[in-house]
Amino acid sequence: IIKELKRAYPQAAFLCEELVPRLDAQLRTIPHRNSRALLGKSSGGYGALVHGMRHADVWGAVACHSGDLGFDLVYRPELHRTLDVIARTGGTIESFLARTAANNKFSGAEFMALSTLAMAASYDPDPAAPRGIRLPVDLHTCTLDPAAWQRWLAHDPLHMIDDAACQHALRSL
Repeated sequence: IIKELKRAYPQAAFLCEELVPRLDAQLRTIPHRNSRALLGKSSGGYGALVHGMRHADVWGAVACHSGDLGFDLVYRPELHRTLDVIARTGGTIESFLARTAANNKFSGAEFMALSTLAMAASYDPDPAAPRGIRLPVDLHTCTLDPAAWQRWLAHDPLHMIDDAACQHALRSL
């Protein structure tokens, strides 16, 4: 099961296949999963929890503090706010990104919009879209695209926990 998860999520290859072995080779570690833990806060907590669900062969324990999960409660309410910010800067993701690239300071709303766009690029990238970013809503009406939102939810630990492989991985920690 763990090998299947690793193939499905190759993005973690650096951490699991390069960094951990290098640390074990260069530092006085106990090079075994039971001697390793991964922890984080906020997005780092999300990363620790997801690593526990997908890479339990590398980690013996994980800790998630205030992690990004429950996307319906965390990210979905930000979508309309993101569209408001985009609308004020030309109405396209590209115009918003160009404006932010030209400025050194961002308002709180602009920072949150950037964060939401980063999540879109991570959870449902579209190589054909500008900078690979597509939101799970219509840019003009904020109508939710159910298929796109499901692609986001596939990364939500509250939905991932329904997967038998993730349950197995967590039980092994």
